[in-house]
Amino acid sequence: MCPYLRKSNGYHYHICGCHRFSTNADQPHYLLLTENNSICYVPQDQLLIRPPKKINNIEIGRYFTRFEGTYYVPNKSLREHYPNDTAAIAKILAK
Repeated sequence: MCPYLRKSNGYHYHICGCHRFSTNADQPHYLLLTENNSICYVPQDQLLIRPPKKINNIEIGRYFTRFEGTYYVPNKSLREHYPNDTAAIAKILAK
């Protein structure tokens, strides 16, 4: 199942299902902050590259400091937890 979380009331989220299934359970999965305060749990083979866009999500400040037009700048805690991501962002943007 490809579950995602949706805001139900206040800051509480409930789990919903989706119709797409992953073909590889051992692959990485990601939590994605999306529009309208939704958070999606997505397997890597379901990810698509889309044009950069600033989104409306109350959780942005928990992980990022600002939107730079093409990406969100991770906050100190996220940078410490994922130190290689800053270099990866530069590499991805260079393509």
